[in-house]
Amino acid sequence: MKSGKVSNSNFMERISFDYGAKLPIVEATINGHKGRFLFDTGAPNVLSKEFSQKLNLKKLAYGSVGDSGGNVLNNQAFIQIETITLGKVTFKNTGAIIQDLGTSQAMKCLNIDGIIGANLMRNAFWRIDYQNKKIEITDDLNRFELTNEYSIINFKTKTQGTPLIDLDIDGIKVKNLTFDTGSNGQMSIPTSALQALQKTKTVSSTYSIGSTTYGVGGKAKNDTLFYGIIDTIKIGNLNLEKKIIKFSTHSDNIGNKYFENYNVVLDWKNEKIYMKELQNYQHDSLIDFGFGIDWQDDGIYIGSIYTNSDATNNLQIGDKILKINNQEFTNLSNDTICITFKNNDWDYEKQDSIIITVMRNDKAHEFKLNKKQLLPVAISD
Repeated sequence: MKSGKVSNSNFMERISFDYGAKLPIVEATINGHKGRFLFDTGAPNVLSKEFSQKLNLKKLAYGSVGDSGGNVLNNQAFIQIETITLGKVTFKNTGAIIQDLGTSQAMKCLNIDGIIGANLMRNAFWRIDYQNKKIEITDDLNRFELTNEYSIINFKTKTQGTPLIDLDIDGIKVKNLTFDTGSNGQMSIPTSALQALQKTKTVSSTYSIGSTTYGVGGKAKNDTLFYGIIDTIKIGNLNLEKKIIKFSTHSDNIGNKYFENYNVVLDWKNEKIYMKELQNYQHDSLIDFGFGIDWQDDGIYIGSIYTNSDATNNLQIGDKILKINNQEFTNLSNDTICITFKNNDWDYEKQDSIIITVMRNDKAHEFKLNKKQLLPVAISD
């Protein structure tokens, strides 16, 4: 995980990325074979089992690997890759792990051949331009012309090079959060931080039970997820006010729904992240019907339920969704669901109220749900 170098010198390269499902996916060439790869600071290089078979690489070691959903994958093969090329920049002799990337319908939908990870990225300087869907790569940080518009965040690294940052929530220090471009989420920190904060003040919060997220190990483990409005969040010299943070047992990272509001520069040499604001981060309210979707092989299910929502007294985790308003869910093709998933474009979410039909214990049940503001909690509640 620490091996590798860049074969180029005096370079500045710009590549495009696909941002479906709010995950940056780039084209790369590995030992002469082209593929699609998730650009993921939260992971090392990964090759899918199918893509690795094209390369006939020697397996050097085996070990256990954890994902962001609390899943542990045992007996994973570690390899070394001779060349990985992004644009015209070639990285030589970097390590990788061979993994099954078809562990869920959501992962299959991404249609990726692997991951470009932090152990490769640490060998260059990178700028992620979410607005224009471009990534710049250079061996000279000065080429990025970092002005005082950029805020600075210090980081440490895991063995594989993944950046770990600290933040402060209303005076409570939270350490070693993964700076994770492989996550399409917002801010998710350990539940213990919320418990510590609640000892000092009242936090406006709500919670959900279940799971609707996925990692390389499959669906994340069920969890009680708390959502709280934090008065002041400090990340390096960045300050945010009155924003929602998710608190989870299994997840401690910050993802692209936050990063996409910035231009982001990654500097492993000096262990610094530079962030220039493009637009205001808007995550200051939670308005929802009160349920989350779980996509399984045979259909769409209720994966999570928020408390204090219309879903609380009507739906159950594991209900199979048959219909929402006039849209049938039982005969949707995986391709149709995949397009909706990547575009985050569920028709029902645009409505203020819905009629949902679910199958439970071999019987259909129909419920009317109204969209409700769950955070900030209304005084009347």
